[in-house]
Amino acid sequence: MDRTLKRRQSERVKCKFTRALSRFGFSRTKASFWTRPRELFIEFIHLHQFTFAPAFRVHVGIRVLNDTFEAVALTGLTTNDGWYGETRQYSFEFDASEASVDRCATELTRFCADIADPWLRENHDVRHLLSRGSPLAPEAKKRLQLAVDGSSDIACVEVSRTLLGVAEQVVGPEPREATSHHS
Repeated sequence: MDRTLKRRQSERVKCKFTRALSRFGFSRTKASFWTRPRELFIEFIHLHQFTFAPAFRVHVGIRVLNDTFEAVALTGLTTNDGWYGETRQYSFEFDASEASVDRCATELTRFCADIADPWLRENHDVRHLLSRGSPLAPEAKKRLQLAVDGSSDIACVEVSRTLLGVAEQVVGPEPREATSHHS
């Protein structure tokens, strides 16, 4: 597949994925990031487009707003190359056909309903994020504790928002429980 077609098909997948993720409370805030802001952190889903194949890798993570790290750390789940699970339960590949674009967007959404959103909900509680079982790095946990204690650094918060394309911290209502639709 040539680069132009691959880029066009990739964007079509992302547009369909964006519409589907809205039911989980996520918005597309950067070309390859979907975010769900919380009071002290931002939950995110990142699609990595492979250069060598028309497929995606999915990263799911949590960015502490008060974090000093200069990039978005991939703190959570990461899928394998173009698929997830020991037995290829989900496939994130596409080709030149419309059917493959629909299938890829559906598979990405199904992965988010089955795996990503439950993982984020499991790691949603600040007490859990500060515990031993947290997916956060030690420094991010330290920065989260400072925020909990009322000592957020506004410059760090602004950098975090900028990195993930979240213009203003608006904590919305809890997203509705989404159900997976298996075909």
